[in-house]
Amino acid sequence: IIDISFIWISSTVGEPYRNFLEKADREGFQVMEGATKMRAELEFSMGDIDDPNRHTKKVGWFDWMDADIEELAERKKREKEKTVLDSLPKSMRVPKQYAPAFTPMLCFGIAVVLHALIMLMQHWSVAFLVWMNYKEV
Repeated sequence: IIDISFIWISSTVGEPYRNFLEKADREGFQVMEGATKMRAELEFSMGDIDDPNRHTKKVGWFDWMDADIEELAERKKREKEKTVLDSLPKSMRVPKQYAPAFTPMLCFGIAVVLHALIMLMQHWSVAFLVWMNYKEV
């Protein structure tokens, strides 16, 4: 089963990336990768460097008492965004170029976990070991 899962995984390598590129062509949005992505990340990280009202400290436990709730929510959202990719909606994030599809990876993970459980059960229980490996003659 693990061999079949591995073959299935290797046959779907790059499929999510190709599907995403086709979706981007259909919907007409720009794919951020390579130099475009690096430029956007630089602009994102340096975007507020000249802002005199830039907050230099993170939002603390009691900062909510002095702030407007909408302003505080917006500030916390900005603090969570570490890169330009965090600010994009999930439908516009580019998957890794050589990532396999989700379903074969899920099946492979389930097969590996079941294999490990069967091996451990044979180690822990003599009755299970006998049931798995021996037959009455």
